[in-house]
Amino acid sequence: MSAADRDYWREPDSHRPRLGFSLPPVTQVLFFTLIGCFLLQAVIEVHGSFNIFGLLALTTNGIRRGWLWQLITFQFLHGGLMHLLGNLLALWFFGPVVERIMGSRRFLLAYLGCGVTGGLLQALFMVAFPDHYSPVVVGASAGLEGTFAIFALIHRDAILTLFFVLPVRAITLYYGLAAISVFFTVVPSNLGGGGVAHAAHLGGLLMGTLWVRQNWHQDYHPLPGALLWERLTNVFRRRRAPGLAKSRDGFSTRVETVQVARPRRVATPARGSDLSSEVDPILDKIAQHGMHSLTATERQKLDDVRRKMTGH
Repeated sequence: MSAADRDYWREPDSHRPRLGFSLPPVTQVLFFTLIGCFLLQAVIEVHGSFNIFGLLALTTNGIRRGWLWQLITFQFLHGGLMHLLGNLLALWFFGPVVERIMGSRRFLLAYLGCGVTGGLLQALFMVAFPDHYSPVVVGASAGLEGTFAIFALIHRDAILTLFFVLPVRAITLYYGLAAISVFFTVVPSNLGGGGVAHAAHLGGLLMGTLWVRQNWHQDYHPLPGALLWERLTNVFRRRRAPGLAKSRDGFSTRVETVQVARPRRVATPARGSDLSSEVDPILDKIAQHGMHSLTATERQKLDDVRRKMTGH
């Protein structure tokens, strides 16, 4: 990855909302996957021999049986065409912006993670208060609520047109959605809340908020568990490292160890030797030990240099 591709070297324009017709890869895959799943769902409902909602939707019965896959699969089912179209519209508007900010892999993790978190919160209330919560939940709304939360917390002053008529700031809409979700989660009612999984929405919003508060939307901040995964990977690599190997005739032979070349340091943009002297040692450390080896002070210095380079 070149320096220009990293979050701390990007120009300000790359973080501005671009709500166009070009969908980046993960958003595009999600968009057409939701459509394909809805079409398959319709065919199975008419011609299938099993209850697709009982197996793949988020259900009280499934939760009690430990069917954890429902926390993923419920996100790809919908309750009708208008339900699907509403979620596709939200994905179309906010998915591309957030994916371009976070990168495709982190966006997919955030989207599914927000959906799972929303499903877990909804499931908790479904089991605890079965008389007040629907026993079946479907839809991509939890993941999309999290996606919107990430968008709104980064582009707080972006102007959105609510219902295609009323202009509203993104952060204002964020707080409004959060208030509605909290109210109808605590007081489930048919008064504006019937048929909507508000607890799932709330869970998605909370997880999306956590992504931004923890700076996980920036590619130089490690994700939870990333350090543990790197250590496990290194242990596995050491076990497979060249060493003594036994030949077919029973004698031991030593396999030559190939010296791995030191990773090339990412070139620093020529904006002055003072900035290079600040960031070069950090880039050397990244090349030798990986991003996770940086201290909080070094990460802050990278962020400071990025601001100097981009002017904000």
